[in-house]
Amino acid sequence: MESALLLAEVMGVSSIPNVPEAAWVAEYTRLIDLGQGDTEYAIALKAKIVAHFGEHHPVVLECDRLRRWQAFKHRGSSAADS
Repeated sequence: MESALLLAEVMGVSSIPNVPEAAWVAEYTRLIDLGQGDTEYAIALKAKIVAHFGEHHPVVLECDRLRRWQAFKHRGSSAADS
């Protein structure tokens, strides 16, 4: 079991701090999940995230991975529709 899950389950403590940067990441990943990762708002959020964390931070890399996954899923569903 991940330590974050353990903290949440046993101690009732969230592993994600209540800070603006965490809210940016949550909102950006939500937009990606909704297929809105290319909107002006999402691009501005990513710029804030990169400015804060840095281009090679694990948080930024995970967001990039999620965008690639969503693009892959979208390409797959488009091909199936053809």
